[in-house]
Amino acid sequence: MRGLLVEPLCAKGTGKQFGRGIYTADEFGKSLAYCSGVKKNGNESCCMLLCEVALGNTHMVTDKTSSDYRAQLDTSKYQSRTAHGSSIPDPRYTIIRDSGVRMPLGEIITCKNAQHLAH
Repeated sequence: MRGLLVEPLCAKGTGKQFGRGIYTADEFGKSLAYCSGVKKNGNESCCMLLCEVALGNTHMVTDKTSSDYRAQLDTSKYQSRTAHGSSIPDPRYTIIRDSGVRMPLGEIITCKNAQHLAH
């Protein structure tokens, strides 16, 4: 067993906007765009994992013009990189558990912050 791999040879590449890594999203539609379908008996289906992701200390990317947009992540400070797109779960409905875990449960809204990325 080799576990979860970054860029295994057998996987189809779907882009590396922020470099090599395992990408997650807080929006179903965003993740669905990266799922490949499988046809069987004339029907197409795909699989998606629902994961609880521990981001650790995250580096926020606010726009594509920042100098660190594609820079190597400083792993002495950060364990992940986060970038919000033009649509996000409504933050008014995010639940924050006693442990600090954030669960975005709001409907998808258009982000009014001009600094957000267009993905």
